[in-house]
Amino acid sequence: MRKFKQTSPFILFFIVLTVLVGNNGFFWDSIVLGSGYGHWYYTTDFKYIFVPDDLAGYPPLFGFYVAIGWKLLGKTLLVSHLRVLPFLIGIVLQVQSLVSRYTPQPFHFWVILLLLIEPTFLAQATQIAPDIVLVFLYLFALNSILTGKRIYLALILIALAMLSPRGTIMVVALYLTDLLFGLLSTGNKLTDNYLFSKAIAYLPAFFATCIWLYLHYEHFGWIFYNKESTWGKGSEIVSFVDFFKNILVIGWRFADFGKVIVLLLLTLSLINVYISKQLKRETIEVLLMLLMPLLILSSLLVFFQNPIAHRYFIVVFMLLIVLFGHLLQFLPKVKRLTFYCISVISLLAGHYVVALYPDWMSKGWDATLAHLPYYQLREKMIDYITVNDIPIDEVGSAYPNLRTFKLTDLVNSSEKFAEKDLKKHEYIFYSNVFNDFSDHELDELNSKWTVKKEFKKELVVVRLYQKETK
Repeated sequence: MRKFKQTSPFILFFIVLTVLVGNNGFFWDSIVLGSGYGHWYYTTDFKYIFVPDDLAGYPPLFGFYVAIGWKLLGKTLLVSHLRVLPFLIGIVLQVQSLVSRYTPQPFHFWVILLLLIEPTFLAQATQIAPDIVLVFLYLFALNSILTGKRIYLALILIALAMLSPRGTIMVVALYLTDLLFGLLSTGNKLTDNYLFSKAIAYLPAFFATCIWLYLHYEHFGWIFYNKESTWGKGSEIVSFVDFFKNILVIGWRFADFGKVIVLLLLTLSLINVYISKQLKRETIEVLLMLLMPLLILSSLLVFFQNPIAHRYFIVVFMLLIVLFGHLLQFLPKVKRLTFYCISVISLLAGHYVVALYPDWMSKGWDATLAHLPYYQLREKMIDYITVNDIPIDEVGSAYPNLRTFKLTDLVNSSEKFAEKDLKKHEYIFYSNVFNDFSDHELDELNSKWTVKKEFKKELVVVRLYQKETK
């Protein structure tokens, strides 16, 4: 009953939130991984395992799951959002289990609240996002390790490994966490028998991954990434200078959207625990939980040119808050309340940090609720373009506004905007949500083009530029 009282307000919140955003289209990577893959399975009646070459590269589990929902309940945006809802509810339950293990009972509700208002997670919760599934599976696996439910763990790891390449990487982070937890509990050495005993639960996921990669290679002739694809360049190794830039970007991701204040307060809380000699085994456990996915993810991402998104670290962000919530119990009451309130304000205000960044800077709009007006404004601009008899395919735009309306909005239309070319196109559909406009292009649009129409709401703006005639 106590668990129900703690979780029911959050479950109700996500149910209401899902209904409120139910008309929002597919956004960012979910356009391909959810809608693109989903449409393939939906239209082919699940006859084929592999998607076409122009979509290939990821395991198809999420798109397959979305397509099943369409077959059962109808191919609508609301149904697509409802397919994510069970995982949001699952995250609430997994978070409650984790928090109850590492914080005193009176703090449970408040720490859960702090976890679930983390900006990147909350923004992804409004989207049809495979990262929500990843977060659920990771937290479920983590709790299974802590409770010794190895059969559950083995099954969850298969789903996690088959969800995405990043899911496969996170399986490695879980294995290392599992090993270190065992060493912390028993003091055993890293013998072959110990390593194997821990690895048993991970072997099914390992074999499933190997089988998938083999079949993928047999079908496509490549694995991991296609050099000929539009995102192939993102898998290339970075230069020495860009390696250090990537490190800075990861640091920025952790400081962004209000988390810099949480990091500062967490550091002060950790220093307090160390000075007052209140460091517990539970504190070390949470530190290990936090460090393993952070180190594994970061050590891989820094070597590649693929942009490092906020959502890659949602699990780490949430575990960071678990650590913070755990450390609050060691502070005096007044300081604890002060730290907590400052953190809540900082995280909520963090959604508006994007307003401080210049237009030319790439920002993680999919990691903040500030992006929500975009869907409505985009629809209004499309209506304006249509009413004024401007051919959609002659209007240039940028990602994530380049896919067919069938994929983004689930309407019966193959229309789509063209990839922008300022020399070729007479019209350009621009939004500050897009990250693919260069400084030079923005300067040219603002100095040599006319704003034919603009819609703005809160922090989001969409504009239709028309080339000036000489």
